[in-house]
Amino acid sequence: MFIALNITVHSFTREQSKSVLFYYSILHPIELFITRLLFNFLFLIGTAVLLILSMTVLLENPIQDLGLFMLVLSLSSLAFSIIFSFTSAIAVHTGMKNTMMTVMSLPLVIPVILTAVKLTLVSANVIMEDGTDSDIMILSSINLIYLGIAVILFPYLWRS
Repeated sequence: MFIALNITVHSFTREQSKSVLFYYSILHPIELFITRLLFNFLFLIGTAVLLILSMTVLLENPIQDLGLFMLVLSLSSLAFSIIFSFTSAIAVHTGMKNTMMTVMSLPLVIPVILTAVKLTLVSANVIMEDGTDSDIMILSSINLIYLGIAVILFPYLWRS
């Protein structure tokens, strides 16, 4: 989560007024949001894969079900990317951008973290759980809900 926060914190906050005007003239708001979202998602996946590879080389790999682990990693990275990109877009309009983004995104991230930690423990065989399919569906539905809200509300943020 901290890697995701540090990566996506400047998704919209580093824009200068001239570049925002340029983006406003050539892009649809949803196109801009989706491109930022995909960039943050790919960057998070790349960072997570590098972290997993370095931990595998330096430490013993505790993951027993690699397929489940990679699915949970991709779904939680997508959720972090959606949440932090959208809250970064909201925080641009406030005075304290980074603090506001952190405060707004924390309640949204908690369900993702709880579900991802549970599924990660299952993939490492630390706990035995039969309901992993329902937890994957919960994580996928969280992603769809957050993405739907962000796609609906981002054009209104973009106009202001």
